[in-house]
Amino acid sequence: TVELGEFVAVEVTLWSAIRPGFYLQLTLNKELVGEVWTMSDIYLPGDIIHLKLDSRLLAQEGRYELGFRATNNFSEISNYSPTTPLLIDRAPPGAPLMGPIMFAQASFGDTLKGRIPSYSGQATGDYIQTVCNGSSGPAHRVRPENLSTTPIEISFTRELMEGLFSDKVSITYHVTDRAGNRSILAQPVELTVQR
Repeated sequence: TVELGEFVAVEVTLWSAIRPGFYLQLTLNKELVGEVWTMSDIYLPGDIIHLKLDSRLLAQEGRYELGFRATNNFSEISNYSPTTPLLIDRAPPGAPLMGPIMFAQASFGDTLKGRIPSYSGQATGDYIQTVCNGSSGPAHRVRPENLSTTPIEISFTRELMEGLFSDKVSITYHVTDRAGNRSILAQPVELTVQR
């Protein structure tokens, strides 16, 4: 929500039964919010109108339901639209602890494979970035199969490891979720590179 600015732009497509004089207003969790928009002769069904949702209304973490209420100005009968969920998530993945990357093999040829253990809040779309001696290493975007049976495997090439110009390599990682929340660094693993 830090990047939203003062408001969230909301688009509404005008439906076939709307007529001049009808008016609508956004709803957030079934409460009316924002300004009232009134249909005029310059609009036609199928047109897209732009409304503003005050981003301060999304200050608390949680789930919100965004919709609108349309009212016939002659009968004063109102109808509510279907809603769209908005999820505000500020919790970084992994909670207070991120487990170290695991290496099964003691030596490697062209690649060294590491496995990332599951972590609290793991979800499709999370971005895992490895860090090798303080520099960015290989990365991985979590896929649906990573949530059930397939462990997350990341390959480190010999070229990368030797390019660090050190016999001792410290490897860690962090995770950034789809909401932009970044985890703490995982516990590092120290490896010795034989040349």
